[in-house]
Amino acid sequence: MGIVIRHYAPLHEVTMYQARCTNCGVTEDEYGDFSCMDSDMVICWVVENGGWFEGSDKLLCPECQRCEVCGSDRAHESDEHLVCEAHEGHDFTEVRM
Repeated sequence: MGIVIRHYAPLHEVTMYQARCTNCGVTEDEYGDFSCMDSDMVICWVVENGGWFEGSDKLLCPECQRCEVCGSDRAHESDEHLVCEAHEGHDFTEVRM
């Protein structure tokens, strides 16, 4: 049996991702030495290193983070919500009837 020669394409496609704000659509393209990451790490990276906020159905860049009660731009994360200092004790539980 002779030698089998295989030919492969010179490029191999790899899918990578960038985080995008669900409010304004801005896309983060700085991840340390990289411009993108795999899907498991990209959101963790922007939250831990870029000051982004991850909620249950949203990912917000620092410029889009507002108090969920009054809309103040001086919001910070508290119990998975964004609130200003005046609304830190706000009750976000839903009233069900």
